[in-house]
Amino acid sequence: MTATSTIGRPAVFKTSTTRLCFIATIFLGLAFLFFGIILIPVLPHFQLDVVLTQEQLKDDTLRESTLAMLKKASGIQWLIWTIGGAAQLTIGVIGLLANKVRGGHVSDGS
Repeated sequence: MTATSTIGRPAVFKTSTTRLCFIATIFLGLAFLFFGIILIPVLPHFQLDVVLTQEQLKDDTLRESTLAMLKKASGIQWLIWTIGGAAQLTIGVIGLLANKVRGGHVSDGS
């Protein structure tokens, strides 16, 4: 007899859905890490082209001071994204491993 979940579906659907959710959590954590480590630190350089005109970009002192101001405005945003990504990735990996160790067996409540 097949074990069923609380809503009457076979337990295998519950296990595969859980596995899929943990895989999605891993990818979300990797995306957060990408934002925190790669994208956020270089974002002020992209914003510099929007903030200053072509003539102002040629002035080294103005460009450097504006870049420093943009970096200061972003603050510790990179750290928040990185910590969030590491947490998401850890949760996803632990959950996926726990699901694998459990072997897909879901108790039927008896």
